[in-house]
Amino acid sequence: LELLLEGHTDAVLGVAFAVILAFVMFLGFESYVRANEGASREAVAVSQLARVSRLFPTAQGEELRDDLGCYARAVISDEWPLMRDGRESDVVLGWLARIETTIDEMPIDDGVSQSALAHWLDEQAVRREGRRARLAEAAPTVPAAVWSMLVLGAVLTVTYVVVFADRRERW
Repeated sequence: LELLLEGHTDAVLGVAFAVILAFVMFLGFESYVRANEGASREAVAVSQLARVSRLFPTAQGEELRDDLGCYARAVISDEWPLMRDGRESDVVLGWLARIETTIDEMPIDDGVSQSALAHWLDEQAVRREGRRARLAEAAPTVPAAVWSMLVLGAVLTVTYVVVFADRRERW
């Protein structure tokens, strides 16, 4: 306020613009970190699920490993491009439904299978949470109002410098 009263509006505009720009950069970085952590949790959980599937009966275990591989490929090749538009993939949802169906139909009749199922369900929860975090960060993190203020601040700063520049100095 003291700078503004002394006629240093260029300093006030510059500081305001820098604060808004720093805020936008902070929001973008935080979103990137959350998406990266979510994707990492999901990838590790899928890897752990593949390991746990070896404890299930051979036929179902192999089917689960194949389905998990297809799920991972669908996430990379189909869902990540769709995330640009804030959407999720029907192909990925299909693989998830198929995996759930296989688990639901699996006979759990011994201690090893029961223990494996408990571990499977824990890792599925981690995978689900990682996917949710990854998808949540696909939406734009910087509100349109903040972008408007950033553009307005840039225009005002440049306009102020051009209008009040000393005409005797070279560009």
